Amino acid sequence: MDREKLSIRLVRTRGKAVSVLLSPVVKLMSSRGVSLNSVNYDETEPDCNAFELYPQDGKQQKKPVLIYLHGGGWVQGSNRDRNHYCSRFAARGFYVLNMNYRLAPDSKHPEQVRDVFRAISYIYKIKDEYNLDMDNVFLGGDSAGAHLAVLAAGVVTNPRLFDEFKINFEYREQFKVKGLLLICGVFDYLSCKDSRKVWYLHLIPLYLKSYSGHDLGEVEDLEALCRTQEIMDMCPVTMVSKDYPPSLLITGDNDPLKPSTELFYEELVKKGVRVRIYRGTGIFSIHCFPLVDGNTNGKAAMKETLEFFDERLAATDKETEAEIETELAK
Repeated sequence: MDREKLSIRLVRTRGKAVSVLLSPVVKLMSSRGVSLNSVNYDETEPDCNAFELYPQDGKQQKKPVLIYLHGGGWVQGSNRDRNHYCSRFAARGFYVLNMNYRLAPDSKHPEQVRDVFRAISYIYKIKDEYNLDMDNVFLGGDSAGAHLAVLAAGVVTNPRLFDEFKINFEYREQFKVKGLLLICGVFDYLSCKDSRKVWYLHLIPLYLKSYSGHDLGEVEDLEALCRTQEIMDMCPVTMVSKDYPPSLLITGDNDPLKPSTELFYEELVKKGVRVRIYRGTGIFSIHCFPLVDGNTNGKAAMKETLEFFDERLAATDKETEAEIETELAK
């Protein structure tokens, strides 16, 4: 086994141990009145599995959709650890597909992006059974999961990438992303190069190598590499256009990836995209703090998130869109 894969194995072992320790807490934090099913959204790929979460009051009510992607540096993590967070939205009427995706380094970019579109195709296949509102489909994620969610939105708004990433998606002409929920994400590589100084993200060069195939720690001219089309197509900040979906960005003062979020926010504003940002403060404003809403920052981030969803769900016609745009401009 090579050094990279051995390092990743150790990272995953550590992550699984933390997950087991936190499991009782996660269960206590889950919302009641939510159905939870384990499914496989692509029978040809066993790693493409997911949890469905939706209100227990049946499948009759028309439900908006949230497809959620967990973090873990593209190399580790599990959707199981996000069920408590996703249950908050299911309790409010959403159908949530809390998905796993194939992990690096065994699967490198753009395999994970293809998995996102496999999950979206699954949603189309079950839309009648679950009475899903395909005009209100949101993508969300934390950390590396936020990167994959926003990259998928970039493919939708930059159709050339369907072919470049070899994505077979039969609904490409009709699918639109209603909004993006992006928690402490990776939006470009240069702005997160200093994250290795923080102990729990000190392996980020290894994560980036496992995902992208490039050892950024050994590149003499990192800026030149990041100007290549290959890397730019992995960095959402370079593919923003006015057609990008309305977005909610969440970061914190003690999130090592905050510079990446701030850069992405500025780019969305420049392009005229409707965007909101919540910035946590204080010692608990760490990486992915919204997943635990037991403190002031977490509760405020959840409030902001629910307001964002309500706002987007209300945007059903041009008049409502104009009202929202005016409000955001204030």
